[in-house]
Amino acid sequence: MNTYDLLDAIGNIEPKYVNEADINPKTRSNVRKFYTLYLAAAVLLLTVIAGTVLTVQKPDQITKEDDEAEIETFVTESYIPYMIMVDGNLYYSTDAPYTEEIPDDAPIKVLSYVDGTPEEDGQQNFDETSSSLYVVIDETHIAVQIDGNYTIFEKITE
Repeated sequence: MNTYDLLDAIGNIEPKYVNEADINPKTRSNVRKFYTLYLAAAVLLLTVIAGTVLTVQKPDQITKEDDEAEIETFVTESYIPYMIMVDGNLYYSTDAPYTEEIPDDAPIKVLSYVDGTPEEDGQQNFDETSSSLYVVIDETHIAVQIDGNYTIFEKITE
């Protein structure tokens, strides 16, 4: 009695099904075995390339509009500009230097520091020691001494 006779006696199993069961299933290819590894490596490579391309911008690719938009976003989202209140008017820093001669008796000392937007005359938000000086230039501009240099501040008009 051989295997086929035994299987026939047990349950009328046809030999073709037995032969198919004997054949080894196809082995996976190396690519299939390491599919997850290849996928992870590809994602990592794309992340590094995308990060490099997005963060490195050549100076000649930066336009004035890009720079202004970046500054506006920075100011509106997370930054309070240097400000000072003089005679009930709020002034903000233009970051432009004031280079003209200032008479020794002209500068006025700021009165106090506030963490936020100044609300009283002489209040400012950039010098915690309140040792800064300012000079009125004209109706819409003042010059404020910051770290020994004067910077032009412009009146905020509503």
